[in-house]
Amino acid sequence: MSRAGARAATLALAILAPLLAFALVEGCASSLIALRNALDLAEGPGIRRHDERLGWVNLASLSMPAMWGPGADLHTNARGFRGREEVDAAVPPGRVRVVCSGDSFAFGDGVADEQTWCHQLSRLDPRIEAVNLGQSGYGVDQAYLRYRQAASELEIDLHLFSFIGPDLTRAGDASFYGFAKPVFRLEDGELVLTGVPVPETGPTLRRVVLGGIDQLRTSEFIRRGWNKLFGWRGRSADDLFARVGPVVERIFEEVARVPAASGGAPETVFLYLPLQSEVESDGRWRGWVRDSFARTGLPLLDLTDALRAEPAEEAYDDFIPDGAAAGGHYSRRGNAWVARRIYDAIRPLVDERADSVSR
Repeated sequence: MSRAGARAATLALAILAPLLAFALVEGCASSLIALRNALDLAEGPGIRRHDERLGWVNLASLSMPAMWGPGADLHTNARGFRGREEVDAAVPPGRVRVVCSGDSFAFGDGVADEQTWCHQLSRLDPRIEAVNLGQSGYGVDQAYLRYRQAASELEIDLHLFSFIGPDLTRAGDASFYGFAKPVFRLEDGELVLTGVPVPETGPTLRRVVLGGIDQLRTSEFIRRGWNKLFGWRGRSADDLFARVGPVVERIFEEVARVPAASGGAPETVFLYLPLQSEVESDGRWRGWVRDSFARTGLPLLDLTDALRAEPAEEAYDDFIPDGAAAGGHYSRRGNAWVARRIYDAIRPLVDERADSVSR
């Protein structure tokens, strides 16, 4: 090799070596963070308790300062609902009670009690008493059961049933990170609950590792590439829709029929909450969701297009960065953004209910 060639090789090595070292460290760090997040999700340290009907529920009267870092406190009231405010069976005079159902995106993983989109509805309109029934890890089946349980005890004016795409897949699973859960089956067109009483189980190493792998950026890159190339259309997706779709659709129909303690079924608005990966392309379930709600005529508020209408850098700021505690969930900014869009959509319903109460 000539002297010039040797110098070029040395220079290239000097440039590439630090980059490769950085990539290796970054890859290992991302893997460890992903596994840590999976373990945190699976273990839920001091947050949940086993429930024979639902699988798991929040502990009641919980206080965990700085749960997700400085200023991100976690509290539950005596009923196990997110926040410090206690909730009476009756709606307070002059208020409109809005109940928020869903998973960790409703519960508000990663942000303080008052920063969740559900709580911020009451800040946008003091007439609203927001009640947060969200529970981390729930599928739409468990969210339905939890709401049905709460509705038997509470007066409710308006119900917001939120979900993300993976919540629909969870409805077909008998466990989540090793924690057993109930499962609905369809028999002669009717929902039949199986797996109850739910046995008390814990996370398995296999599920924790698979959950960690699923959170890796490499996994996300592969999913996005597959989504762009094939649009999630393939035998596995079609089989999933055929197996779980009819159950999910029936669950949605039943959610809208649940009577509250005040008598009659409250108005229910279904909320499709986009994931960070859906800033650029649809998730597996979104097309099915649009078709399903067109068939049933149930009211759906899908925030995906509104999110994509934002400048890309702002849209990504709506999510907690990957690798951080509760990474991938809505950030403080994202929760505020979601709350505003929801309030703009439900304000006519709030006005109507408030007028009827005042009369």
